Amino acid sequence: MQETSSALLSRLKWALFWRFIVAFLSLSAVLLYNLPFKEPPFFPSRFLAAYIILIIALFSSIIYFLSFKIFTRRLKELTIFQITADIFLTTLLVYCTGASASIFVTVYFLLILFANLLVSARVGLFFATLSTILLSVISILYSISSAGHFNLPLLTVDYVKSTAQGFRFIFPYLFFFTLIIHFIAYSFGRLVNALNYERILKSKILHDMTSGIIVLSPQGKIIYANPQTHQMLGIQVGQKQFLSTQDINISLEGFLNTAERLDISQRQRFLEFGRRFLSQNYNNTTTPFILKVYSANGDDYNLLDIKASFWKTVSDKLSGVIILLDDITLEQKLQETSKQSEFLRSLQEMSFSVAHEIRNPLSSIRGAVQELSRQLKNQMVSNQTKLMQTVIKE
Repeated sequence: MQETSSALLSRLKWALFWRFIVAFLSLSAVLLYNLPFKEPPFFPSRFLAAYIILIIALFSSIIYFLSFKIFTRRLKELTIFQITADIFLTTLLVYCTGASASIFVTVYFLLILFANLLVSARVGLFFATLSTILLSVISILYSISSAGHFNLPLLTVDYVKSTAQGFRFIFPYLFFFTLIIHFIAYSFGRLVNALNYERILKSKILHDMTSGIIVLSPQGKIIYANPQTHQMLGIQVGQKQFLSTQDINISLEGFLNTAERLDISQRQRFLEFGRRFLSQNYNNTTTPFILKVYSANGDDYNLLDIKASFWKTVSDKLSGVIILLDDITLEQKLQETSKQSEFLRSLQEMSFSVAHEIRNPLSSIRGAVQELSRQLKNQMVSNQTKLMQTVIKE
């Protein structure tokens, strides 16, 4: 899965911070190695080169940090370029400080971890191979030079002979170095991929949920709110600078003050609900309440079912509060429609019952009048016959 630019930028900043720390500590280590200064500290040439390399690493961290604003859409390419440059700077530093005997060989492992963490496992394996090749070249050059075949630039013959290792040591060393650095690159790459997949999957699930989710820190700060929350409460994402990302980190009160669909009383009710949960006044994990929010023009409304639950650690320490917002407008309307249908059905049944109770005696009355009319037909005068017909008709 692809990293988002914001996540990559955050990791790059941390990587540059530790890059600066490592370069600073390395420069200090080289200086301490020369103590006490029996000769000018910038001589011989290999120390001068080491100082220059470490100073370049220090100042390039600042340059990389400033370039983030320029190359916002090319962060991945910038990261690959940065790690590539660091691999070659490390190789020069290792060359000046004893090749395979240099303490700076361990920097290769740090760069491989950065490559996996910042880019991908495949790029991490590529840089592991590149590091192996570069270390192998300079280690073999050291061994050949110590045998007197040629001299290495910036290095004295005595220094090369005192630090170079024989081929009986170099080849096993490089073999195990290759195995270890590739094993670390592969294992850490798989671990980072698994963690990224799980993190992005969870983020995707929370982002696409139909329910709104607000996560409060123990201090009452909102550390996460998904897009559905903004939509339900009428918060325009990007309208305020602190609402441009999902990781908000503002107070619940400040967040609710930007909700266009909430009036003052509703905001205060919502705020009180969150504060009571943060103070753990509720015994139950969920104590819901219904919030009625209107649209901007007031023509329509939605009913929000607000629930909350405690987010606690294994040691039962409060880590925050998770507030869940469910739109139950349709559910409530269906319930109202169902109640109305039930009422109409009962009314219909009652009407049928009343009609039945009225129709039965009327039928008996009509039958009796018809029989009387037949029996008294020859005895009734005209107006009596008309009255009988009116009774039957009605």
